[in-house]
Amino acid sequence: LVNGQKIWTTLGHYGDWIFCLVRTDAHAEKRQEGISFLLIDMKTPGITVRPIISIDGSHHFNEVFFDNVRVPTDAMLGEEGRGFEYILHGMNPERILIAAEAIGIGKCALAKATQYAKERIVFGRPIGQNQGIQHPLAKCWAQLEAANLMMLKAADLFDRGEDCGIEANAAKYLAGEFGFEACHTATYYYWGKDPTYALATAVPFSLNARQMNAWYYYGDGIALTNEFFNAQGLHALPCGNTGAQMGGWYRKE
Repeated sequence: LVNGQKIWTTLGHYGDWIFCLVRTDAHAEKRQEGISFLLIDMKTPGITVRPIISIDGSHHFNEVFFDNVRVPTDAMLGEEGRGFEYILHGMNPERILIAAEAIGIGKCALAKATQYAKERIVFGRPIGQNQGIQHPLAKCWAQLEAANLMMLKAADLFDRGEDCGIEANAAKYLAGEFGFEACHTATYYYWGKDPTYALATAVPFSLNARQMNAWYYYGDGIALTNEFFNAQGLHALPCGNTGAQMGGWYRKE
């Protein structure tokens, strides 16, 4: 029987199955031990899905509640008690993917802002000729390039089957922070003409910035958590996700 809840379940209202980390040994010596990996049918009686509306008004995330959900013994993936180890390896490519998405959105916003700076004429010259306009764009470009290199390093390590936990965390942290700043900067550039034009043109950047902010805080582990584990990794301590998976309990019957 499984009891508990899982918050921030992406697309849980569409899924037919769900991966769950459940505690199968309450007396394990370490907190990360005694946790097993289950694959559960979402149609199983006792499962309730409640929507979480994001800051941009979309519905991608959900809370999933488990109330005496009975699962068969063959629902366990891998060995009992090694679920936390399995999930850490699975989180790394997801963080790399999120980093790549954030970098792409940031570069798109930067490209559009740069083009606008070339076309917007004030006092007989493009605003892009002013250093006050150039410097923020150049800073965003450099930051996105740095995040992109970290993302590529993490992806290369993963492809070669090497440990990439620190690099994957760093890539997502940098991409989320710098991607948001690029979208935020691009939005400012469109407010110099008139409010109507700004509202009509900058809305996509504003939405992207809010989406980036969402990734920064809860896209597969908050950025500060990623930063913390990077620091732990640099001191040769275990690093990975904090275990923001389902805090449920599992009892064999």
